[in-house]
Amino acid sequence: MDRKGNVASAFYHPLFFSENSIVERSELKEVKQVIQSTIFAYDMGVQSEEPWKKQSDYMPTMFQVWREQKDFIADLYKKREATYALDPMRHAIANFISALFWTNGVNVPRLTHLEEDLNKLTYKPINVYERLAFVMKKPFLYHSFIQLGELYQELERLYAKMLIVQKKQPH
Repeated sequence: MDRKGNVASAFYHPLFFSENSIVERSELKEVKQVIQSTIFAYDMGVQSEEPWKKQSDYMPTMFQVWREQKDFIADLYKKREATYALDPMRHAIANFISALFWTNGVNVPRLTHLEEDLNKLTYKPINVYERLAFVMKKPFLYHSFIQLGELYQELERLYAKMLIVQKKQPH
């Protein structure tokens, strides 16, 4: 991909991208900056790295970015500025989806058949699709923010569990 390109139709979703969406390769080298600047950058192949193959290099950063975003978003809701929370929530939801797939050692293949793809994952929070669908449908609600926080918390525990299982497996 060149520096700029259209988003693949597999990633069209009203919350994230439409037919007219353009995504740009980031010249940033630091993982945290890329994660904060462009949603699904790695999954769409905009960035050449493959975090799902090197989870230990990327997942701690994903969780750190969420903790930082969480505090910022919580402050917006506290100040009753929910309309300003939409963009950070959109970003946090996208990063959660990426983190969920990466935890399972795969990239996000598409957003157009999310339920089907989530059902194939081994490590996932209980009722993840129903909960995520609610959050994605109403990202401006405070309850969606709380639900997203719970999903991240469960995913972080599942990631730790996955690391333990991997260590116990003979190489």
